[in-house]
Amino acid sequence: MTRTTAQPPASPHLLHYLRVLSKRRWTALGTFLAVVGAVTVLTARTTPMFQARAQLMIEVERPKVVVFEADDKADRAAESQDYQETQRRILQSRTLANRTLEALGLWQHPAFAGSPEEPPSALQSRVNVVVDWLSSLPSKLSKSPNYVRGGLAQPEGPDPDEALGFKDSAEHSAAIDKLLGRLEVTQAGTSRIVEVSFTAADPRLAAAVVNALTDAYVEQNREFKSAIAKEASDWLAGQLEGHRKQLQESQTTLQRYREQRPDAAGEGDLGLRRLESLNATLMVARTDRIQKETLHNQVRLLQGDQSALEGLQFVQANAAVQAIKRQLSDLQQQDLQLAPKFGEQHPERAKLRLAMRATETRLKAEMAAAVERVSNDYEAAVEQEGNLSRAVEAQKRESLASAGKRAEFEDLTRAAATDQEIFTTLLQRAKETGVSTGLVASNIRVVDRATAPQSPVSPNPRRNLLMALFGGSLLALGLAFFRDYMDMALTTPEEVKAALGLPCLGLVPKLGRHKGSPLLSDPRLPSGFVEAFRAVRTNVLFSSAGETVRTILITSTGPGEGKTLVACNLAVSLAQTGRRVLIVDADMRKPRVHVMFQQSQGPGLSEALAAGSTAAECAVGTSVPNLWLVPAGAIPPNPADLLSSERCKQFINRLSETFDWIIIDSPPVMAVTDASLIAHLAAGVLFVVAADQTKGPAAANALTQLDSANARFVGTVLNGVNFKRDSFYYGEHYSREYGDYYSAPTSETAATTTAAKETVFDLRAARPSRTVSTEPTTGRGAVPPAPRERSREA
Repeated sequence: MTRTTAQPPASPHLLHYLRVLSKRRWTALGTFLAVVGAVTVLTARTTPMFQARAQLMIEVERPKVVVFEADDKADRAAESQDYQETQRRILQSRTLANRTLEALGLWQHPAFAGSPEEPPSALQSRVNVVVDWLSSLPSKLSKSPNYVRGGLAQPEGPDPDEALGFKDSAEHSAAIDKLLGRLEVTQAGTSRIVEVSFTAADPRLAAAVVNALTDAYVEQNREFKSAIAKEASDWLAGQLEGHRKQLQESQTTLQRYREQRPDAAGEGDLGLRRLESLNATLMVARTDRIQKETLHNQVRLLQGDQSALEGLQFVQANAAVQAIKRQLSDLQQQDLQLAPKFGEQHPERAKLRLAMRATETRLKAEMAAAVERVSNDYEAAVEQEGNLSRAVEAQKRESLASAGKRAEFEDLTRAAATDQEIFTTLLQRAKETGVSTGLVASNIRVVDRATAPQSPVSPNPRRNLLMALFGGSLLALGLAFFRDYMDMALTTPEEVKAALGLPCLGLVPKLGRHKGSPLLSDPRLPSGFVEAFRAVRTNVLFSSAGETVRTILITSTGPGEGKTLVACNLAVSLAQTGRRVLIVDADMRKPRVHVMFQQSQGPGLSEALAAGSTAAECAVGTSVPNLWLVPAGAIPPNPADLLSSERCKQFINRLSETFDWIIIDSPPVMAVTDASLIAHLAAGVLFVVAADQTKGPAAANALTQLDSANARFVGTVLNGVNFKRDSFYYGEHYSREYGDYYSAPTSETAATTTAAKETVFDLRAARPSRTVSTEPTTGRGAVPPAPRERSREA
């Protein structure tokens, strides 16, 4: 049979997880009971702790010594949060804890005093000596006289901790640490309520500590405010005196400036108004100049064109020019009326021509005068604009001078006003601080004082038990599945097929505490054990159907996996069908087949391969009819050389001429190379896998070695399956009802069965093949003669 490629296991069903839990139930149950038991014991041995609570309302109070600007809402919100956090830190300060312990006199209380130290053991004493020597080594190496153990020597003088009221001993520091370790300060949501709680074994002590702490906090806050008020009052007094002198100086300077320049206040405004008026006039003059300049340039361009000049607007608007043009037009009209009647030399027409020439002369003279007036107007506008520009520049200089004087005056006025405002504010705050120094209003109020609690907060048996049940269940499940995940041992036929690519021909149950022989010839064996080997025998027969001589090599991955047991019982099972079976013990390193059949170890296979002994000299009959044995013989120094020799092949071939089945028990594959050397001589290899023992990767490597030796595989046998312990885990392959079907035979029935004759039927033709006597054949040389013609039976 050719090995198939190992396939990954299919998606696990829910029953798979249940079977894993069933298999690992003791791991899960032990973990669960350990967790629940540990939590129960710890809960029972834990001292009940009581928690007392008090509530404080802490209002935000901003310092009001000097305030010059309006409050901002965002800044006040941030300041409120910072203030609340600061107050919570103060409630958890060592200074306040020290005052609380001092007020209640709890330095020697058992809840805060250190427990007496036990005398160190001999080993601990030696360790302490070594640690002390290592600690003093830097002081020995250092040349500094101020270096002492633990750091630099402290200078002489008052201890800052003593100045603050702290105790200087390590016991007192430890007592403060214990108090702070049990103290809890929390804020109730976004409110201004702060909750102070303390946990202790004595409920009255817990309430007393909380009340003393809150009282000390309120008193410390009041003292702090009083000190701030006094400091503020002293500071304001000094500032007030200095600003009074500064105010007097600024007012004196302003008054002196007013006396020296009485018009300084209004001079700047008058100059600005003049400058604005001149600027407006200048803009008008500049606009007029631009218009006249445009007209002047136009007249200059049309100076020689009489008709174009007459079309200009200022000419058409000239009354004198228009009157002369009308007179000229009348004369021309009269001449046209006389032309049909009189000739050119007629006196009337000559008179009219003289009048027209005189009128044209007057028109030219009047137009020249009009053009002259345009030029004169333009020059006058230019001159006026220049005069106004010079006046504006002069006024600007005068205004700048006045603005400097005005700015100086305003600076003096503003300085005097600022000094006056500061002085007024300082004077008002000084009066308020003087009043508040005698009466300090606290922004902290005790809402609820602590009372002795009636029930403990820890331990909570119900909560602890629920957590233990939940946590123990999770840990138990996790460990069970983790152990199953990390377990590389093959357990089920599905795992064997997936990991090795070979079908599983049968499951052999674990024999347990059987006092008799493990061979199938023992009637005291469990029926399930016997039926398992019959199932293996049937599968082997079907897998070898068509083979004339069936040689089966049985091996395993490593020692202790039951290959010898499987080989012997398979041989017995085949012999019980009436076939001539020979079992060969090829494990010449640690042979055990002769022990199973209670025969001597030699002479056997080693003598046959080394000295050329025949099968008749080596084979011995067993107590099982139709079953012969070739023991391992004397252990040679080179078993691998003997098994790889040509004599070994010839010996197996000679045996196949006499026996129907040859079962070869070989050493484990991974231990030595013996199985690989003779695997190709067998018609098939039956690989034994020990349930919960054989590792999948190791078994796969063993099969790879056999593949390299051109071995042909029959299948695998899963040995040592514990159906009783893991009945649910093997629910797909075994059930208790299956075992109940077979009942243990009585002694009378067993004897009758043993004495009876067994009729064997051909597996394919289902017809009687032969009748074999069940009388045992023992002794050397009892090998049956080779038949003249061997039937091809399955």
